[in-house]
Amino acid sequence: MTVEMPPPAGTLVAHPGPTTLRAKSLKPVLKSWPELKAIVESGRLELLRRTPANQAYYEKRRKEINQTYGSMTRYIVEKLLGWSIAEQEPSSLEDRLAEARSSTIRDMPDSPLPADSFDPSLARLLPNDFPYAIEPTVSHYVLWYKNPLQRSPEVDQYLERAFPDHDLLFFINPPHLQSVRTISHGHLFVRPRHANSPQVSRI
Repeated sequence: MTVEMPPPAGTLVAHPGPTTLRAKSLKPVLKSWPELKAIVESGRLELLRRTPANQAYYEKRRKEINQTYGSMTRYIVEKLLGWSIAEQEPSSLEDRLAEARSSTIRDMPDSPLPADSFDPSLARLLPNDFPYAIEPTVSHYVLWYKNPLQRSPEVDQYLERAFPDHDLLFFINPPHLQSVRTISHGHLFVRPRHANSPQVSRI
């Protein structure tokens, strides 16, 4: 049995001060797959955040994009997705933005769309340039859609075809958690499938 002896008299002992504790508290905590699954399935989506460094990068890029393209919306629609602002008819993106500003979580639909309402030709699935704080084994994608996007079996099938042999977690943030409210989109976490794991979890 080893007994830890106290330091000799006069020895200076370092204790974690406020600076050390503050540094530890700022260290990003990367969410594991079980944690992500629990968050998505419980609907506690506000627990999903970027690391401080990635959030700072996002804010920097957002300012640069606004200066270059006039708005984040125009950059995403025309540069990232290759769509046209005019294609967002009948309601303009500006109108959607005004609606989104007054939206609440109660505005999110509970029931899935009809079976024939998801059109893959109107969708783009791209890596998230500003992902949440997740472990390296998990990838973060965004499903962009020209029309209002809701949960449906067809959306799940589309994602399963895109990522066969992978575990998927799909969710749509409520308006008050969306960084971009003018373009309909959902989030997708992806990892290589483990034995006996479910195919898609969604909210």
